[in-house]
Amino acid sequence: MWLSEPFSSFEDKLQLKIKGDCATGCFVLFGSCENGEKKEIYRKDLSGSFDICYEFDPVSLGVYQNTVSFFATVSGDCHVDEWSVSTPFSARATSDHTRSYAKDGQTPVVQADGSELSVSVVPRKVLFMGNSILLGMFNTYGMCATEACHDYAYLVSQAILERSPNCRFAKLHGSGFEHCESREAFEAWFYQDENAATGRPACESFRKDLDLIILQITDNVNTPEKVAAFRENLPELIRQIKCRCPRARLVWVYGWYLKNDILELVQDTCRRWKIDTVDVHDLHVKENESYSGQISITPEGENFVVKDLWITHPGNTGMALIAERIARVLFS
Repeated sequence: MWLSEPFSSFEDKLQLKIKGDCATGCFVLFGSCENGEKKEIYRKDLSGSFDICYEFDPVSLGVYQNTVSFFATVSGDCHVDEWSVSTPFSARATSDHTRSYAKDGQTPVVQADGSELSVSVVPRKVLFMGNSILLGMFNTYGMCATEACHDYAYLVSQAILERSPNCRFAKLHGSGFEHCESREAFEAWFYQDENAATGRPACESFRKDLDLIILQITDNVNTPEKVAAFRENLPELIRQIKCRCPRARLVWVYGWYLKNDILELVQDTCRRWKIDTVDVHDLHVKENESYSGQISITPEGENFVVKDLWITHPGNTGMALIAERIARVLFS
């Protein structure tokens, strides 16, 4: 049996390469959790010579499965000739310049049947659907803001309230959609599972009286299985939103952890449905991230040191820049 040295990473994409020979056995990548538990992340059965290249997302696994380090094994009578762990080169896409369809205080909303109606750019009821950047701190506010009043959703809400003082706001955790690996998983997330933000199935958050939905998803679509499911499930998600929320303007925020595998699909979807886009990938630079040892505030008002595996998330500066860009699209 072969066993690697443990390793950890703050990257959102890591590539493993292993090459060798094994009469019979399997290659397994494990994650070690804070409590000492070991979780299997990837397995491949082996017979004869093997040459494996596998990519995964340590940041996502740290946030959603509490993994702090990783190691790999090859079982059976084996010989390993090559083993490497590296950050693969991934060309950063050119920023897709945000376009706004709003004009004279109105914006078109494409209906499920393809027809259009015009709605005010000033909303009265808003739904934020996002991942850890929206709800990563205690399922309450965005990771890694120092407190709720510094995350992007709060700052965007304040910009809206200046124009619509009686506006109401709700949040929905969208990471379950990102993590889906099948149509069945999507249907369970949408119709059955208790959402971490609401305690109710996701479908119940998409109400008829919504007039603005801000989608902030894609960051955790990080395996071939998730990419395939995202491609299959995204059209149904949009259809459900259009049917349930016929007057809702959609704005899609993406790119802090840029996922090139689905970028074209997201952009094509937004063009088809006239969904305004907010591309924030260029904001993800070191000075806009959190930092080791940062103190955040729990909902009970206690100090809390954020985990190092989280600190590539936007800090207060990053959150403010994301909010500024969203507000500019909403009211341009």
